[in-house]
Amino acid sequence: MVVPVRDRAESVGRVVTGVLTQTFSDTEIVVVDDGSSDATVAAARAAGDERVRVIQHDGTGVALATAAGLDVARGRWAAVLDADTEVSAVWLARMGRLVDSTGARFATCGGEQRHVDGSTTEISPRAGSSDPLAGACLRSGAFVTETRLLRTAAARFREVPPHADANPTAVIGGEALRSVLDADDVVARTPERLVRWSDQLVAPPIDGDELRLDWAFQALDVLARSPIPDADLLARYATIGGVAAARLRRRSESRMLFRVACLSQPEVRKHWGRLVVSYLAPISDRVWNPLDDELVDSQEPADATVDEPTVDLTEPADTETYR
Repeated sequence: MVVPVRDRAESVGRVVTGVLTQTFSDTEIVVVDDGSSDATVAAARAAGDERVRVIQHDGTGVALATAAGLDVARGRWAAVLDADTEVSAVWLARMGRLVDSTGARFATCGGEQRHVDGSTTEISPRAGSSDPLAGACLRSGAFVTETRLLRTAAARFREVPPHADANPTAVIGGEALRSVLDADDVVARTPERLVRWSDQLVAPPIDGDELRLDWAFQALDVLARSPIPDADLLARYATIGGVAAARLRRRSESRMLFRVACLSQPEVRKHWGRLVVSYLAPISDRVWNPLDDELVDSQEPADATVDEPTVDLTEPADTETYR
């Protein structure tokens, strides 16, 4: 999966988590940061999963960023996602089954557009249309095809940039679809709404611990919809959010998130240590003191594995640290 993005620290983590929680897990995510000035890179890396690769681009636009991501994509098949796209937990599995059952070289599904006012519009590929391209949904995440077809189509952006009003994903998807149709190969369609697109909301920017807490809640929301939530991912995001909430002195949220980490990985002692400390306000305030924590002004999320100041929870001889 290729995710070109710029200055979307508030939403790119949801996209990454959505792909990582697929029931079909044999995938990679290439996040192409097109010169972001916010914490987009940290948000993309917050999952701490080796399947996520972040590459830096020179800020020349989403079209060339997409081409750069496809150049390094290692899978035989690819899709392009943007930061406003959410995918069903069975998205890849259903698309893969569609390809396997039909022998298709291009597969497309339906989706749902969610508007700012809360209304939605259903969008589906239209079979039997007089316009062959109208038979596919060429929006972000709504089609998959061979990586080499998308790579060839995107490479043309380096010679002829797309029109300012054109959607690069739709452009390269259309080019790949034409190649498949010209070769008289199979195009498979399903009306299933496996993708949801959201209008971009204009909201006051947040950063620091407020942003990290938001990452955690978004990730937990995505994971809650998965039939098989990833325990490691749950624990990691719960810990990131729990530490952020503790530094913000939002104690009830901190305790709730640390409990999620404990339930996800009950064998990890540090999770239980954090939970205990969160109930001891004076110690919690000292351990998670934003004034002393250099991560507050950093774009990197709090790592769930590094140590914090030592807190004695059992007996004087116990010097294990908790974070």
